[in-house]
Amino acid sequence: ERMAETHWYGGLSDESKSRLRSLGGAVYGLAVEYLTNKKGREETMRSAREVGREFGEYLADINISLTDAIEAFILHRSPLIQVASDIVKRREGLRGQDSNAVSLVTQITDEFLLALVEAHQNRQRGKGAGA
Repeated sequence: ERMAETHWYGGLSDESKSRLRSLGGAVYGLAVEYLTNKKGREETMRSAREVGREFGEYLADINISLTDAIEAFILHRSPLIQVASDIVKRREGLRGQDSNAVSLVTQITDEFLLALVEAHQNRQRGKGAGA
């Protein structure tokens, strides 16, 4: 597990680790969906933004800094791009579109990351106001 490479992951509860795995799995699933289902891309992008918001809020709730949240994202981006490339190589209708796969996965993960950052910042501001 890539998150185990971070300095903060080991200190999380099993419940928090499970929630992060679940959200991470949703991101992978949405990226694959975005890559393979042209007709549903707009809806998939909306879903990715929503998962990004959930992820950002949750990370803020468990006191993971924005820098650490972005580090976790970066750790997972390359493997996700590799998965996308592998799918393109295996799927009949997608073969030869490796560079397009990278572009598509970059699009959806960029939107996810922007939503995560915005939600994290908003949640942190909200915490500060209540303190």
